Amino acid sequence: MKEMKRVLVVNDDGYKAAGIRALIKQLSTTFDVTAVAPAHEQSWMGKSISGHRDLVFEPAEHYEFKGHTVDGTPADSAQIGMYELFDGNLPDFVVSGINHGANVGVGHILSSGTVGAALEAAIQGVPAFASSVWNVKHANRGVDFNGVESVRLFETAASITQAIIEKVIAKGFPEGIQVISINLPHDVRPDAKWVVTRPHSEVYGKLFLSEQGVFRNKGYHELKDSVELDSDLAALARGHVSIIPIFIEITSREKRAELARILDAELA
Repeated sequence: MKEMKRVLVVNDDGYKAAGIRALIKQLSTTFDVTAVAPAHEQSWMGKSISGHRDLVFEPAEHYEFKGHTVDGTPADSAQIGMYELFDGNLPDFVVSGINHGANVGVGHILSSGTVGAALEAAIQGVPAFASSVWNVKHANRGVDFNGVESVRLFETAASITQAIIEKVIAKGFPEGIQVISINLPHDVRPDAKWVVTRPHSEVYGKLFLSEQGVFRNKGYHELKDSVELDSDLAALARGHVSIIPIFIEITSREKRAELARILDAELA
């Protein structure tokens, strides 16, 4: 019998969140799932790693979630999970999500704890997926997203995420791609079209409001549409599933050559 692929599931909304619970429930039908999540919500943390404090790593259960928690960042969860729970090996791949909100546009992708955990896996040589649902909180105001019933809001998104993962794993990651970021509408249809897109251009502007010298992130309203028809946001606004391949290449030979010409410097 063919051995099941081993997958580490992480997120940034915390272990009680409906999104990760739906994902665990769905992926467990075809993969050997291990789950590690932040003990508390860690949105906006990007790929940050805790560097100056001790972290508590302990077993935890909450409805469909049966795994471990880390009182740190999403990337901490990926790091500890990959290196502590796979008998000295690494998982076959990592899936981060399902996030309670979209991760679209360059600014939000780079700030996202969901994508950050996937990037941490990719840096360690483990292919990774990130999955996020657009506008789900705005469309379900007043819902307890840690409650038992809220998992149903992510069931279709989890099923589509699994289908995308299985297709990519069966055929192999595209050369040079380390992370595949999936964004789905909150009311996504099971037969929704899959579209490979790019991040839309965004300037999300001022994030912090101050009151008596104290600054607080006010959050943002998820945008409704984009004039860039090949963008992630445009695909979501049309009811499609947006899929973005991400490669970790901070520079390029072309840009290095351009800077070398400006500086009259040698190109390595």
